[in-house]
Amino acid sequence: MNETLRVIHSLCSNHHGFTEEPVTDAELELILSACMRAPNASNRQRYSIVVLDDPTVIKELARTTGYKALMFCVDSNRIMDTAAHMGLEYKLGDISPFVTGLTDTVLAAQTAAIAARSMGLDVLFSTRMFRNVSTIYELLELPQAYCFPVALLLLGHAKVAPKYKMGRIRGPGIVHYGTYRRASAQELESLVHQYDAPHMGLNPTWKDKGYAHYLEWFFNKWTAKSERGEQHSEMFQVLKRSGYLE
Repeated sequence: MNETLRVIHSLCSNHHGFTEEPVTDAELELILSACMRAPNASNRQRYSIVVLDDPTVIKELARTTGYKALMFCVDSNRIMDTAAHMGLEYKLGDISPFVTGLTDTVLAAQTAAIAARSMGLDVLFSTRMFRNVSTIYELLELPQAYCFPVALLLLGHAKVAPKYKMGRIRGPGIVHYGTYRRASAQELESLVHQYDAPHMGLNPTWKDKGYAHYLEWFFNKWTAKSERGEQHSEMFQVLKRSGYLE
């Protein structure tokens, strides 16, 4: 296994908090330079990255602290402003610019995480910000139109080294060769038990609450929460307001 693969396989979400040891400006610049090398449609880099170092703001967004954080947003404003500057008009048209922009943004964010790990930094992608997506616009003064936050990456040094990396599901249903093939009943049953394995690092309370399997808790409890519907409704409204959805 070469060094690049070792770094990728060392990726681990740090849920144990970060120390006060700094992420230096030089390290941050290397991370930003690396993530901008990620592939993107027509070299438009249809994203913006907001660098955060205020612990109060980071905690408001992620419910935990990091020494620094990077907010990756799908953003068409820079391209539209450039067109206007040239006396031209850039029309988004259908949803495809959002989809390609979303791809650009996620590729840049993941590349940033890999670059950070290669320098010995710990990382955490947080999705808690989506529990109140409107707050992000207020805190970061994001443009209301043609900009949507996608990923928040926390950077720093972990307080506690993880005992293990969270597992990943392998096998049928994940990788398809040649053509897509739905998993059989036997293969699905195998997946159910794979999710139960301790090395997956998933919420352990499902056992204490009377569920036979993790996925039983996930489908019946976690994804059934009424607030999920409210969050998704808010996200949909923000996407409409941004101009990315009609």
